[in-house]
Amino acid sequence: MKFIMRIFAVVVFVAVVGVQAMAQSPVTVFEEGRNGPYANFLFTGTPEIVDVRRAPDAPREGQAVRVTAVVRPNTLAASMPVARVTLSYSLDGAATWTTVDMLRDDRDEQVYIADLPAAKQGAAVRYYVSAYDVAGSLSSEMPGYVAGFPQQATNMLSVTDENASDDAILPDVDVLALRVGYDEQSFYVQAEVEGKPGKGNMVGQGAYMYLIPVLNQDKAVGIGDFMNMDILAYAPMMGQMLGFGESGLFRISEVMETKKSIEGADVKFKKGPNSLNFRFNRAAVGDMPSGRVEFGLLTMAATSLDSMYPQEASPFITAYLRTHEYTVAPRGAGEPLALRAGVAETDITPPVGTPLAGYGARQGKPSTGVHDPLLAQALVIEAGGRKMVFLTSDFLLMRRSMYKDIASRVEKELGIPRERVIASGSHAHCSSGGMFPELALLSGNAVPGLYQDTLDKFVAVVKQADAALQPARMGFGTGDATGYSSNRVTEGGPIDPDLRVMRVDKADGKPLAILFNFGAHPTVLGDKTMEFSADFVGPARAAVKDAFPGVIAMYNNGAQGNQSPSCPGDCGGGFDKVEKTGRGLGNIAVNVAENIKTQDKLPVTFLTREIIIQPDYDIRITMSGVRFGDTAMLTIPGEMFVELADPVKAMARDKGLKNLFLLGLTNDGIGYIVTPEAYQQRVYESTFALFGPGEGPFIQAQLLAMLDML
Repeated sequence: MKFIMRIFAVVVFVAVVGVQAMAQSPVTVFEEGRNGPYANFLFTGTPEIVDVRRAPDAPREGQAVRVTAVVRPNTLAASMPVARVTLSYSLDGAATWTTVDMLRDDRDEQVYIADLPAAKQGAAVRYYVSAYDVAGSLSSEMPGYVAGFPQQATNMLSVTDENASDDAILPDVDVLALRVGYDEQSFYVQAEVEGKPGKGNMVGQGAYMYLIPVLNQDKAVGIGDFMNMDILAYAPMMGQMLGFGESGLFRISEVMETKKSIEGADVKFKKGPNSLNFRFNRAAVGDMPSGRVEFGLLTMAATSLDSMYPQEASPFITAYLRTHEYTVAPRGAGEPLALRAGVAETDITPPVGTPLAGYGARQGKPSTGVHDPLLAQALVIEAGGRKMVFLTSDFLLMRRSMYKDIASRVEKELGIPRERVIASGSHAHCSSGGMFPELALLSGNAVPGLYQDTLDKFVAVVKQADAALQPARMGFGTGDATGYSSNRVTEGGPIDPDLRVMRVDKADGKPLAILFNFGAHPTVLGDKTMEFSADFVGPARAAVKDAFPGVIAMYNNGAQGNQSPSCPGDCGGGFDKVEKTGRGLGNIAVNVAENIKTQDKLPVTFLTREIIIQPDYDIRITMSGVRFGDTAMLTIPGEMFVELADPVKAMARDKGLKNLFLLGLTNDGIGYIVTPEAYQQRVYESTFALFGPGEGPFIQAQLLAMLDML
């Protein structure tokens, strides 16, 4: 669009390029350039709103809704940077609207996030996303015309130019705002200007024209086709000269040939004291499969018959003729959905010589061998056509950087929304170091290339799991693993003996994947061990595989901040103890799995929340929640003390949930999440409780809120 504007901007363009070419350090600034009327029209593209989605997909009463938007500069046209993205929503069927700023993702500048508040059952919720560039131009999903046009028009897209310099502008044609709305049949356009629009004569002040190019972006409109661009115009002088009415929707080529405006446009025009108001038939601009249409406002002044020049242009609007809406469903699990699942695993053991992670006493020394391989496993579940990813790994910590990079690539390469990726580390203290510079104290200096190599393996295993999707059955159970954990902070202190199991079967009932969740540090092996090992997790998985040949066994840690591993009876030491501890836990998982009845359909709800945990430095965490029928899963972004998890488990029981998975060290590893009492006592774990004494209760409150929403 804006080819007319481009022509008028050539002189400004030359001036700008000249300034850039001469710029030295410090950069020279042409202050008077701010007074030019068309500098922003050197940039012809508004931001692109590529994708907008929500989680959960079918919100229920009491559930906040995460809205994610992918917004980027237009890559096919010169485009200014994105300055602001907003989410507008109505909880009463479009009677009233609220607008909030969306938060830019901390690791992907094209992703923006905001939450819709929980609403009551039956509420009609509508929402749309808008994006502004630094010049004030707007791209927006259109909310639709409501009522009152033109006197009290509501719910229209609007850009304003009130703050622009008026030095080069005649007072009667200073553009204040451009507004656009629509209904099923018509577009509504309002131009608000200073003074009386159209005032003037050729002898005195001159005459003014208002041209509003309307570009259907599904048409093949290029600079060579500019004569066929649709233009909404109020131009008494031009109308008199060319023989058509003073206002209308026209194409220059047709005007020159027929002296008529576009047939069927049915333009209705009303001039207000400070405004020009148009209504015209949407069909006149042609079919719009993409739903994208663009509007601009250009003024021109003529002081004589042979002296016509550009005066001012408003920021412009690209509108997407779409909105998003849902009706809030009642509380409860929802309708059962057909299930599919795929699973895969891969070896992520780094080269021998890479430092191990977990103990500062190793001082970053190189590893000496591999006792058992470090694994990553991916489980992709599809419910009702929507996919989610569970990724487990023998990692000390799944740092946010890695989690976000995995999720971003999964979205780009597989189309699974990044917010539906859950990734965790087992916290094995003989796993790979050399990965994260910020963890050098515990895992040695970063090894060049290792992060990228490991990231590639994570993404590859998710791809393998996704490619293996097949009809599936799922079921859940909980067993008692008393004796396999102890409180490492307080002797005889509280533990969480629950061992939770998710069983995923093929359609024929044969096990495909078994994920078990138990809270304990994988620290059977001490800092003297210099070989890579998954610790007790390895033999625990092996026990499950032995019982169910062909299955892929996955482990998620739990609320293990103050939980050490234990081994009932005489278990010896070293790798003997690792074997007996792991096999004992694995056998409990097997016993639970054998008694689980799986189903081919389950109600499924997925929630995710983005939380700023340190506002001064914009440090964030991502927490997710999933409900499968009578089972809930909640993620914890670090190492939580078990006392903080107990009220969450109690709420789950009160809600009638039979199983509650607490997935620790998931989507991030922000350190220990301790009770205020432990923080004040300055126990070892409080040293790495990085966000103060209130961090534990805060994370607990988020878990309780998410469980309540599920």
